[in-house]
Amino acid sequence: NHEIVAKLLNLVGLKMKHVDTSSIIQKSSHHVYKDPPSPHLQYPMVNSSVSRYKTLVPIQTLDLLHNATNPKDANEFRTLCDAIGSTGLYLYTPVIPSSPSCSSSSSSSADHLNHHNHVEEFECRQFPRASGYPEDPATGIAASALACSLYKRGMGQGEYIVNQGTAMKRHSRCIVRINGNDHEDGDGGGGLIYCSGIVEMD
Repeated sequence: NHEIVAKLLNLVGLKMKHVDTSSIIQKSSHHVYKDPPSPHLQYPMVNSSVSRYKTLVPIQTLDLLHNATNPKDANEFRTLCDAIGSTGLYLYTPVIPSSPSCSSSSSSSADHLNHHNHVEEFECRQFPRASGYPEDPATGIAASALACSLYKRGMGQGEYIVNQGTAMKRHSRCIVRINGNDHEDGDGGGGLIYCSGIVEMD
């Protein structure tokens, strides 16, 4: 429901015009576009889940992403999330691996992944529906949901780096790997998801 998403974005200081409605695949530094995505997967804003549904919204630039604010009205934010069956708003923007936008500190496994051409990297922000805090610096289930959504749309080969918490000065980095060969159910819905990461804390 684009109208509800527009209201959610407004509550965090953004507008629909800030959504990346172009092909986010073309903005990636080294994508592998496997197969044409199904028509219902071409919408830029989707609910995706590996446990609880998150509303994934691509934002045009890192500056816009970092300019987002905590929800102005927590009760309205929760009501709007409930209306679309979501447990939070997850904003994301592709970044180039060498981009200074992410924290200089990273895990050795993430550094190793950056040297592989089939790894996609993103900067993200998670505003939960109602968790007792307005923003989450690290959300493994949201990072996994984003990776699965992108994978099903044909972006990447199943390895993703998801940075989060940068705007909060509590940077985290999750590495998500999707093994689509295990427990495949015949229509692309199977596979195993591996998620690991680090969180920087003062």
